[in-house]
Amino acid sequence: MAGLAGTVYAFGDCDPALVDWQLQMNTYGYDFQGTGCYYRESRAAVLDLSGGQRP
Repeated sequence: MAGLAGTVYAFGDCDPALVDWQLQMNTYGYDFQGTGCYYRESRAAVLDLSGGQRP
């Protein structure tokens, strides 16, 4: 999609930037511990944000 850019993570990837994102998502009702790894809960949050569309 034009105009969208960013880092793409695959299931199991870990990155310090994901810690920040996960902890910020807690303000929207998620319960992340801030592991920094893209596992089931992170993937579910991304799908929630994208309306269920796979990014």
